[in-house]
Amino acid sequence: MSRQSGADRASRATPDDVRPPGLRPGARDVVAALPLAVPLGLACLGLVALLAVLVGQHRPWVVLPLTAVVVVIVLRAVPWRAAAPGEAPAALVALVGAGGWAVWGLGGVGQYVVVARDPGFLTLGALWLTGHPSAPVPTGRAADVAAAVRGFWSGAEAFADVGGALHAQGSSMLPAVLAVVGWAGGADAVLAGGVLVGAVALLAVHALARELVGPWWGLLAPTALALCLPMLVLTRSAYTEPLVLACVALGTALLARAVRSGSVRLAALAGAAVGVAGAARIDGAIVVAGLLVALALVVLAAPDASGRAVHRAQLRAAGAAALLLTALGYVDLVLQSPVYLAERLRYVVPLGVGLVVLGAVAALLAREDVAVRVRAALVRAARPRRPRHGGPTARSRAADAAALVVAVTAVVLLSRPWWFVGRAFAEGSATAGAVGRQQVAEGLALDPTRSYDEMTLTWAAWYLGWVAVVLGLAGAVVAVRRALRTGDRTLLVVVAALLVGALPYVVRVTITPDQVWAVRRLLPVALPTLLVLAGWVLRHAWERAGARRPALRRGARAGVAATAAVVLLAPVVAWDGVQGVREQDGRLDEARAACAAVQDAGARRVVWVHSSPYQYLATLRVVCDVEVVQTFDPPTAAELAAVVDAWGGGPVVVLSYDRQDLAAVDGATVVATTQVTTLGRRIAGRPQHVDVTSTTLWAAVVGRR
Repeated sequence: MSRQSGADRASRATPDDVRPPGLRPGARDVVAALPLAVPLGLACLGLVALLAVLVGQHRPWVVLPLTAVVVVIVLRAVPWRAAAPGEAPAALVALVGAGGWAVWGLGGVGQYVVVARDPGFLTLGALWLTGHPSAPVPTGRAADVAAAVRGFWSGAEAFADVGGALHAQGSSMLPAVLAVVGWAGGADAVLAGGVLVGAVALLAVHALARELVGPWWGLLAPTALALCLPMLVLTRSAYTEPLVLACVALGTALLARAVRSGSVRLAALAGAAVGVAGAARIDGAIVVAGLLVALALVVLAAPDASGRAVHRAQLRAAGAAALLLTALGYVDLVLQSPVYLAERLRYVVPLGVGLVVLGAVAALLAREDVAVRVRAALVRAARPRRPRHGGPTARSRAADAAALVVAVTAVVLLSRPWWFVGRAFAEGSATAGAVGRQQVAEGLALDPTRSYDEMTLTWAAWYLGWVAVVLGLAGAVVAVRRALRTGDRTLLVVVAALLVGALPYVVRVTITPDQVWAVRRLLPVALPTLLVLAGWVLRHAWERAGARRPALRRGARAGVAATAAVVLLAPVVAWDGVQGVREQDGRLDEARAACAAVQDAGARRVVWVHSSPYQYLATLRVVCDVEVVQTFDPPTAAELAAVVDAWGGGPVVVLSYDRQDLAAVDGATVVATTQVTTLGRRIAGRPQHVDVTSTTLWAAVVGRR
């Protein structure tokens, strides 16, 4: 009789493992459930907050009670199972670890209240929603002033003026979630909200990992991820990736339980979780594609009609939920960020069309006759031409072929830096200009069209270590082969969903390629996938080592333990002393000082003279709640007088980081001098220094009454 591991037995569990409805859960069951229940609560909050923004009712008395109701409904809908051995104590370790990690992170949150890449406009959007029920920020009469006086604008970078209101680019979900935190603690809580989202994401990764490798080995992936520099940096400011990570890991964990138990309800919840991730970003269709492909493969892998019927029902339920919520995300973009959506149509249209086509293919596979024909064709293709007694079966040949495809793909992606140069940016574009300037700053060969797509797995190795990357890729190959050979549909659905969701950005990253900005594309799916699969390899190596003769067992297991330690410690080596950086530290205090200066002048209207890499218009409009126009050239006295007249009189405060910009105005004074820290940018390697710059904000008043 062959030896069967606990993980393998769990992967073939039946609905009997689900707790009977009448049995009350014990304390161990509740603790074991929390790594799933807490991310479920975050996903519910994200969905409710987004809906509230869409209808212009993002208010505490709307969002909080409705979220509570949805959470109760969802938690009651989940067919919770009794805690497996070790699940509760491991979950407790995960909970304590995530809490400690959050406390650590709260000491290093940034102050991104200036439009400097995504965290700036996302933070400002959250600050606005903290005190307002809808996302668009009215410009007041600033739009009229900009129309009346040439050279002045009421819109700003990442905030387009549409119909007299500033519309921030991107999805509204993360700002809406952070605003809920802001209701409890104000602006400082908004800034800290990303850390809390990151802690929940770590719990979700543990919930996913334990579905494959058990509770204790399931701690390896979230621990290594928690120590990974991108996870530290991208959760201490407002980035959408940690929220997507939480929902994708949650959805995949629920998907594993659904396929294992045959529960259609769980599959629908899994699709909804992935759909929330799909609604959180403009490129969310990618992770939904992973869900659809994975469930379609499970339908084909089912050997009998009854199994295919169950999985077809799961595919319909999960696909409908995921597609519906992803569509809700596009509705959000149409209503709240139309200019940004129009600018990204060349990316959005292929994603949307591809998702529709994929959904149609999945719907076809949901028909028994089609599934049977496709399965039969695959079996014929895999059948040996000259069958031999005792030779490989069609299933084993198909498993070997699939594993070979994954292995070749991994080798090609790993080897790309040796033979391929990625170029994706148009000559003369703003992105090409940014790449060229960074190349010059680092002494690299000037090639501004380079996208460095070939470096994605190398980037992962910079932060996770080559051991984790190689183990993760090897795990992908072996897991695919094992899932198809043994008929382990739970393993198949998880690996397929993660690999399909990770692959597009591993192949082509489509982002300005400096670090850690660029590797954020890999954070939601690729990095946790590598770590989860690395843990899967190590767990099975540990079990195989345990089956050796006693003389060899200790040494083999010591080797596995040492490798696991390397996976855990390699991310720490990558810190290079920059792990404690507080990005844009001091900017919130500076903005508050600007607000105080405007208030002291008795003004409600501001002219911002663009004089730094940051367009400060949105900061002043949101933080100070004043009307603002901006100009990119030092204004003359006549131009300022025209602005005052267009506004119907003064006083108007003129602000700039450059004293010379206020030469046309008497009595300019210093508002604040700020020492600002930012993580140093690099293309040729991971960040190794923190940049410190000093800025002095000047103010003058025109049009005094």
